[in-house]
Amino acid sequence: MINESLARRYAQALFLDGQKENCIDRLQDDLKRFAVLLQENDSFLQFWQGQLVSMQEKKKLVDDVFVPVFHPLTISFLHLLLDKGRESGLLQIVATLKQVVLESQGILSVKVKSAMPIELEQQEKLKEKLNALTGKQVELDIQIDSSLIGGLTVSIGDIVYDGSLANQLQKLAKDMQN
Repeated sequence: MINESLARRYAQALFLDGQKENCIDRLQDDLKRFAVLLQENDSFLQFWQGQLVSMQEKKKLVDDVFVPVFHPLTISFLHLLLDKGRESGLLQIVATLKQVVLESQGILSVKVKSAMPIELEQQEKLKEKLNALTGKQVELDIQIDSSLIGGLTVSIGDIVYDGSLANQLQKLAKDMQN
């Protein structure tokens, strides 16, 4: 893992290079497919992030498997991560790249965590309220987190609005202790 500011720097640099070569969509697609492979295949994730396999062997795999299907800039980026020892940050960089692309389009990505799935009608109402609150077009990134017990949390950049039942119970317990 890498910190958010470093992930943002990599994502912004990749975005700028992708703009120059007019291939942002292709880069995002390539990296998303690579990220899905990592997320769905534990042995590939261990191979990619592990220290048992040399950087050269990882580069050889990237070249042998992905050169025929990925854009050359994607391959160069994967090589750069390997050269810098940042391969464990790839998933974070891919997520940050998505945010950078949305920001360039004037869209704000908002993370919503809910204890249960949110119905489409409720999603639209939430989106309308967040559009009004932020003054921007909002895209919801909804995740299910049963640890919230009920309610939801909304993260806009560094600001978190916590309306979860778990948070309310923690506050109640703290108040009872005082």
